[in-house]
Amino acid sequence: AELVAAGYLTPVIGLQTTPSARSAFITNTALVFVPFVAYAIQRTRTGLGDSVGVGIAFIGLLVFYAEANFSLRPGDLWMLACAIFFAIQIVTTTIASRRSDAIVVTVIQLTFAAVVGWILVAARGGLAAPLAAIPWKEILYLGAIATALILPLQTWALGRTRPVRAGVIYTTEPIFAAIF
Repeated sequence: AELVAAGYLTPVIGLQTTPSARSAFITNTALVFVPFVAYAIQRTRTGLGDSVGVGIAFIGLLVFYAEANFSLRPGDLWMLACAIFFAIQIVTTTIASRRSDAIVVTVIQLTFAAVVGWILVAARGGLAAPLAAIPWKEILYLGAIATALILPLQTWALGRTRPVRAGVIYTTEPIFAAIF
């Protein structure tokens, strides 16, 4: 659960100084970390097919974000931390969703992330925007569809695949974002 909170918090900090295209590329490098995390936690080696998939997906990321300048910027380290947190989260959620109900795992992760988020909002003095200026329709959509519907499905699916394969699938996100 703390990995989800850290994975959501680090890009908020990183995006202060890193453009979104760089952020997306660096975050998607989680794919490269997943095999190492899976080995460290599960002692499972990555098969040849998965290794080839990781390599092809990483090359695809390089091509997709070719315009990104690879010099190190302050926010890049935060985005790299995000990638590492998400790599660990992919592996640990895969394990947890095999042992427990996907909805329970999702609720625990999101509750912890929400509590941490609200603590940080309170620590910064509360909401800066007036309540009338907050885009409530968008927040409701993201909360209901992207969170309450998609994350339990994602957690369920993680329990039925290998972490490295899930990492490869995650790297297709920028392609679908560009299409839709």
